[in-house]
Amino acid sequence: MPEHKFRFGTALFVKPSIFEADLFDEAAQRELPELAELLLGEALAGPLAERLPELRLAAGPGARSVKLQHNAGAGGCFPLHYDNAGPPSRRALTCVVYMNPGWRPGDGGELELRPFLRPAVLVPPLMGRAALFRSDRVLHRVRPSSAERLCFTVWVDGEAVNGSGDCGLTARHLAAEPGALEAFARSPVQRAVSRAVYAEEYEASLRECMERRPGELEEMLQEHRRHVAQQRAHAQLGPFLGRLGALRAQLEGAAGAEAEGQGPD
Repeated sequence: MPEHKFRFGTALFVKPSIFEADLFDEAAQRELPELAELLLGEALAGPLAERLPELRLAAGPGARSVKLQHNAGAGGCFPLHYDNAGPPSRRALTCVVYMNPGWRPGDGGELELRPFLRPAVLVPPLMGRAALFRSDRVLHRVRPSSAERLCFTVWVDGEAVNGSGDCGLTARHLAAEPGALEAFARSPVQRAVSRAVYAEEYEASLRECMERRPGELEEMLQEHRRHVAQQRAHAQLGPFLGRLGALRAQLEGAAGAEAEGQGPD
């Protein structure tokens, strides 16, 4: 299983302790016939398309990908990202299935979902558990793992992703009233500003992922800070980011108060 590589900015980096087998590889298909069936057949994609017609999921082996992942522990993790960060990706739906019968609290490796402007959702990687989410609008990361962690992921493409209204900010977005901001938060356009809205969380996740490669980490941090500073300094975008930050604090605060109210007396 080769080391996992990921792109940040314009550069390609190796993710420490993460290894993957891509089921597009014919040798992997021979070794892993059950996973190959998820790529070549319709056992998963077909029922998903029936139950989620609004996603317009595409059919056929060319419209999905499957990867088996081995996290060797030693702090292996993923920084915050979207599985579909923009064109040319066509990913619409992500399905992660975990294979960790011995996982215990404290082992780490949890999936942390970050619905835009909403409280984080933590998913322990328990044996047989599956997590499904929208590839183009759910920011997420994997927390550092101190134990070996195994999973496989199926991505299903869609016919309605990365359209002309999904990939860029417009004056209409920047002038959005408070009520419209929540609709923005549910749209894939959120990707254009997520690094500025979650700047501190992005930086912390980069540090956790790349702390054993300080030179590469510093390169990534410089690019991240430059990107965020440029957005925050923009005459129209800066105030819009401020409104998003205020709405995030309001929504997360309300969710926290509700959770406290539901706790034991």
